[in-house]
Amino acid sequence: MKYKIYYTNYQKVGNQIGGTQKELSLVTYNVYGGGYFKEERLEHITNSILEGKKPDVICLQEATLEVIDSITSKLPNYYLWTKLDAMAENNINISEEDLKKTKKEGFLAIISKWNFKTKNLVFEGNWFDDGIMKTILDSRNDLGYNLVIYNIHTIGGTYGKPQEKVLEKRKIRIKELEILNESIRKEPNRNIVIMGDFNSDSNDSKLFPEIEYYPENQIDNCYDIWSKLRPNDIGATESHENNSFRAYLKPGQNREARFDKIIYLGDKISPISIDFIGDKSIETITDEKGKKFDLFPSDHFGLISIMDNL
Repeated sequence: MKYKIYYTNYQKVGNQIGGTQKELSLVTYNVYGGGYFKEERLEHITNSILEGKKPDVICLQEATLEVIDSITSKLPNYYLWTKLDAMAENNINISEEDLKKTKKEGFLAIISKWNFKTKNLVFEGNWFDDGIMKTILDSRNDLGYNLVIYNIHTIGGTYGKPQEKVLEKRKIRIKELEILNESIRKEPNRNIVIMGDFNSDSNDSKLFPEIEYYPENQIDNCYDIWSKLRPNDIGATESHENNSFRAYLKPGQNREARFDKIIYLGDKISPISIDFIGDKSIETITDEKGKKFDLFPSDHFGLISIMDNL
């Protein structure tokens, strides 16, 4: 069967006032929307995203319908584009069984203050929650240019797998990054932000040689914001030390890794700050086996960056 469109763009009400917006707020967050304790985490995912400066653009990975509805209910004038919509627009077939599983486990989504001027599924992905989405936003009236956004979720699922499976997925991940870099190079608009879950540790090139293919290592004047502003801080968005929910889900992994990134290229945008979101525990949980741990909104920490609009 073919996808139907699950969402149409949320309509913006009122007219934008002309002029230059001085700052830009951006969020990326792998919310693990269909995972364990999803009901207990739902409200806290939304609050983590919206508790500070209201983001202009939000890129989600592993977002479920429930997560998206929770966020957009508090951003009624924003626009939405999901990977389910992108696949429908590209006439990509999916079985009823896979569709049900995708809606349960989560998928890519972009929520934006500005409407989508163009939308493009750059890479379909190897499963329905992976892939690369690209949009050019109709932001010229506010920013003075149309901002380009990429939302990426590279192939994962290597934890505990045999070495041959890890190497196979690494090759796929490198291919995904090469496709991303090619798309960035061909894009004539030069104010670009790339956000998402790269599924490889930004700080360990021995364990993850695909780091060489990150946009900031391949494209001139392209920068990873965390590395630029906090060069002496690992910035682990997957943290066994600081996120006991992550440690509960993957005992013994013991990884401190920054899988999640906000990258930018452009002469009109410059980063002011970058911080974690979702890094505060919700409550102490006891599972059905009597094991206790502190629950967090997701097994990842998200990132929020404030950019100067020059």
